[in-house]
Amino acid sequence: MHLKTAFNEALGVRRVRDYREPLQWAVSLSQPIGEPGGDTLADVLPGPDTGLEDAEEEIWREQLCTALVDALEKLPTDWRRILKMRYWWGKRMKQIAAEEGISHQAIANKTASALKRLRKMDTAGRLREFICQ
Repeated sequence: MHLKTAFNEALGVRRVRDYREPLQWAVSLSQPIGEPGGDTLADVLPGPDTGLEDAEEEIWREQLCTALVDALEKLPTDWRRILKMRYWWGKRMKQIAAEEGISHQAIANKTASALKRLRKMDTAGRLREFICQ
C-alpha cells in the first residue's frame, strides 16, 4: 500500500476520480511527433475541411439510391410512379391525384400499400440499414 500511495503521489493522483480527469492526461496538439521541429499532432489530425465526410456521405447516398431503385423495381408500375412523384419529386398528394386523374384518397391508399409492400419485401434489411445513418 505504501508503494501504491507513493506512485499515485508521484503521478499527482490522490483519488480514482483523478485518474479519469481529462486534463490530467491531456496531450498538447502542439507537441512534436518524432524529432523536434517536425510535424505536430495538430498537423496530422484531420481538419474540418478535409472533405472526408462529404465523400462518405456521397457514397452513402449512391448506395441508398441503388437500394431504393432495386426495391422500387419490384413494385407495380403505378405504385412506383406515385412513390417517385411523392418522395423524389416532392409533389403533394393533391397534385399527384390531379395528374393521375384519380381521387386524393386513392393516391393515399396506393402510397400506403406501396410502402407496406416495401417494408414486407425488405426481409434482408437492405433498406433498413440506411435508417438513422
